[in-house]
Amino acid sequence: MSSVDDSAPKQVRARATKAKLLDAAVSCLAEHGWSATTVAVVAQRAGVSRGAVQYHFPTREDLVLAAVEQMAHQRAAEARSRIGLDGDAEVSAEQVVRD
Repeated sequence: MSSVDDSAPKQVRARATKAKLLDAAVSCLAEHGWSATTVAVVAQRAGVSRGAVQYHFPTREDLVLAAVEQMAHQRAAEARSRIGLDGDAEVSAEQVVRD
């Protein structure tokens, strides 16, 4: 992800920080598992302060849930793309397994 400079609007910087946090959380979960994915570890991986993490995600559970949801949405989009569906078209389990 490209960095956003300090002159960017606050909303743009906030979205970029949140995206970095989610990416870092997914990586930490994959590498370390649930018990070792702490707010401090995610903050360090994302290159932000613990306060920045807690601003966007008040609890560790909120952070992990958002990261897992993002990963699920990405995987679903990849599956839809592989079987030739666009957008939010419904996909049956049979189509995913078959394709």
